[in-house]
Amino acid sequence: MTDLTNAVLLSIFISFPEVIWVLLFGFTLTGMKVKIKNVILIALIQTLIAFLVNILNIRLGIHTIIQSATTCLLVALVLKIKLYHAMLPVLIGVFTQGIMQVTLYSLVIFLFSQFDATQLCVNFKITFIFQIPIIILSILLLLVVKKKNITIL
Repeated sequence: MTDLTNAVLLSIFISFPEVIWVLLFGFTLTGMKVKIKNVILIALIQTLIAFLVNILNIRLGIHTIIQSATTCLLVALVLKIKLYHAMLPVLIGVFTQGIMQVTLYSLVIFLFSQFDATQLCVNFKITFIFQIPIIILSILLLLVVKKKNITIL
């Protein structure tokens, strides 16, 4: 698989749903109402940014900072809210998603020593397989938060 194909697949099948979840989870927890069309628009634009980040082979830590910052900016611009109001739901979602990913990836690396972190970050097939439990856990967590009407503000 070429780097370009890998970047396209990672952006569409990993980044796009991840941004949607980050936004829905963050907005739900903060009690902020947002239209789903705005969430999808932000996710689409952020997917293009994720594609560029993947193409440029930006290291994982820096890539996370870029993705978080640009998502905050997009939320502020699309929803026409102040940047500091956009930061809270985005960062809540990003931190929660990050904790789930680090936990699962660390467990996989510990249990299956033939994998290393770089494979989980740059190989679409491996990343997608290990993203499935995170997607399931993310959906369940969002459903619980919505059903129980949990907010932090």
